[in-house]
Amino acid sequence: MTHDHPTPVTVLGLGPMGRALAGAFLANGHPTTVWNRTAARAEDLVARGAIRADTVADALKGRTLVNLTADTPERARLMAAWAAELGVDYLDGAIMTPTPTIGGPAAL
Repeated sequence: MTHDHPTPVTVLGLGPMGRALAGAFLANGHPTTVWNRTAARAEDLVARGAIRADTVADALKGRTLVNLTADTPERARLMAAWAAELGVDYLDGAIMTPTPTIGGPAAL
């Protein structure tokens, strides 16, 4: 399937995995919004074309929240309830690959 207009994405949290995901989205032409508690973590991604959101609410407007973390089912349910309160669709998942493989053929 080809896309004439790449899907916009938002990455919340710019630790090693978040930076790797945002970088892969940018490298593949997806308009990418980023947010992190420490705004300076977004600098390299903004320099590559990402849009920095000032707040989590700004970052999530009009988006589906996909939570990719290894957390407990209880916390996933809490996140889903929080997203529902904001009127945001929510999907929970997990990443099963080391950060250096993100965006490449070896990623799972």
